[in-house]
Amino acid sequence: MFYAHRSYLEEHGTPICVADISQHRFIVQCDEKGKWLISEKHFFPGIPPTGLLALRCNASSTNLWSIANGLGIGVLPTHVEAMCRGAVPVDLVPAFPVDIWIIYHADAKKVARVRKASEWLTQAFDSRRFPWFRDEFVHPRKFSQLTRGETLQNLAMVPGR
Repeated sequence: MFYAHRSYLEEHGTPICVADISQHRFIVQCDEKGKWLISEKHFFPGIPPTGLLALRCNASSTNLWSIANGLGIGVLPTHVEAMCRGAVPVDLVPAFPVDIWIIYHADAKKVARVRKASEWLTQAFDSRRFPWFRDEFVHPRKFSQLTRGETLQNLAMVPGR
């Protein structure tokens, strides 16, 4: 969903509808095949990107740190609060799901290190433990309630935990 750093919102205000976006700067993480253009047209129908985009980057780390340092508003995974203090969800448009897949050849599961990696990844994306990986959308405001008050930083994936 869309996020901004608290400092950006304090300086520029919080957009509450699509009509407000022309007063804000956006960070876009793009891909080499141009799929980001489809998202841009979906989120900002009829609004040209000129003047709207503060940064278009192709690295998730650049995307995260640009938003975390108050450059503008951008799309981040809902569990970003575990990585970035001051990140605030912006309910500008409905959140959208992104699928996560683990794919390997069936014979590879016979290899101990592949099996271990698969088991670790399955635990790391366990939706019972981590509400942000559920099939249904869970707003970040509900995370502390669903994680029984444990801070997101303490929920870091530790094998065997």
